[in-house]
Amino acid sequence: MSTLFKFAVMLIVVPHIAIAQIRVIDGDTFELKNPNPPKELLQNKHRVVGIDTPESKKQFAKCEKEIAHGLKAKEFTQKFISTKSEIVYFGLDKYGRYLVAVKNGDKDLSEELVKNGLAVFYDGGTKIKDWCQ
Repeated sequence: MSTLFKFAVMLIVVPHIAIAQIRVIDGDTFELKNPNPPKELLQNKHRVVGIDTPESKKQFAKCEKEIAHGLKAKEFTQKFISTKSEIVYFGLDKYGRYLVAVKNGDKDLSEELVKNGLAVFYDGGTKIKDWCQ
């Protein structure tokens, strides 16, 4: 049994997270700043599963337009997570970050970002959207 499969079987749901415990890096990536994380969590970087948002930092973005879209996605994620949310863990991505779904009642962060034009669906392979066009 692979490590990813073992982890997927042991899904962890972390209920409501206070805003002070989270640093949103961009629309699809954040860090938990929990001084006492569950023992199952080895590190604090999290990647929202199934989507890709534009980059919000100059060193990663291809153009100013992408940065502007990235900052909107980051702000959207910050607001979404700041309300009563829960995190569902699925496994690790290719960079060792936790792949997660963020739920707020019946709303899903991934779906809401896509619906608002701030993300595209993404399977972890080659990026499919050019945010500069």
